[in-house]
Amino acid sequence: MPFQKRCFSNTRALRRLNPEILCNVLRKFPDFLAHENLILPAQPTIDQMPYEDICRACMTGNVPMELDDVLFYTSLMGNSAGWEHIETEAQFQGLDINFSTEGLSAPDFAMAAWLHNWPANRYILEHTFARAKIHGRSAYNYYGPQIDVRAKYRSPTETDMETLRADLADYFQRQQMGRGTTVVKYDYGHCINRCLRHRCVSPTGNGLSRNTLMSALICW
Repeated sequence: MPFQKRCFSNTRALRRLNPEILCNVLRKFPDFLAHENLILPAQPTIDQMPYEDICRACMTGNVPMELDDVLFYTSLMGNSAGWEHIETEAQFQGLDINFSTEGLSAPDFAMAAWLHNWPANRYILEHTFARAKIHGRSAYNYYGPQIDVRAKYRSPTETDMETLRADLADYFQRQQMGRGTTVVKYDYGHCINRCLRHRCVSPTGNGLSRNTLMSALICW
């Protein structure tokens, strides 16, 4: 099901990004570049960058979902708080983001973290955002069981997680409720184990926009 893209609609935001890092991100999607006839300079500078062409390509319906996510999360976490959240996520997951940050803005740092040690960090921005949203809640409603049955269940394996992601993605697409469903791990395993992120639309076409990120808590 086609969904509205969240990428940059004008060149102003693109021009604030480090041109070399932006080009390195775009080069991870060679099929997209070829389809859009987008040619990137070998040694990118602000004056050489084809910002208008990049903007046009990002606003088409052919943008890979992962590229769309990278640009979206870069804009969301392109600040000092986002920088700290990314560092915290990397530490929690044991990911390497040991690279020079000299001269980097916060949005540049977000993209550089995604690029570093490729492809190990390709989900760091999405996981960082999900965790920040959960920790940003000031209160939860808990509905605890009357008896403790946790010993009867095992923690899902990575194979289980991949199966769950695929099943949920298929369900939401068949229900015409959007694309981009995923499930990410949450660190408070004694109470909340998984966070579900679904990019969705209201079945009636009203209310939630297609760009809305809904977070739900799933306990095992």
